[in-house]
Amino acid sequence: MSNSSCFTCLNCGRNNPSKGSSYTNKYCNNSCQQEHQRRNKAFEKVQEWKEAKTPQAWAKIPDYIKQYLIGQRGHRCQVCDNTDHNGQTIPLDVIYKDGDSYNNKEDNLQLICPNCRAQRKIH
Repeated sequence: MSNSSCFTCLNCGRNNPSKGSSYTNKYCNNSCQQEHQRRNKAFEKVQEWKEAKTPQAWAKIPDYIKQYLIGQRGHRCQVCDNTDHNGQTIPLDVIYKDGDSYNNKEDNLQLICPNCRAQRKIH
């Protein structure tokens, strides 16, 4: 008799044949496990940011915030609405709409392409 039990990877959702004991059957491989852990850590940081009571000035807006905003709003400039340039995905920056680096509220953060940023009077 063959054992044809499967498990679903917690990261990618792919069904895989069971291997070893049941506690090891969570991920396809080490890279799926590491990606899942990175995503969970970023999610926790986003939650901390959203729940922060005291404003904190950021010299540079953290990458996990940028990735969260792209996930929520899509990979597009919120000024010109471009998603690509010459067949390449455009790079995006996150800026403060009001220029106040203490105002880290989600609605004050804007995804913007380098071209639109260069045209702004406030950087």
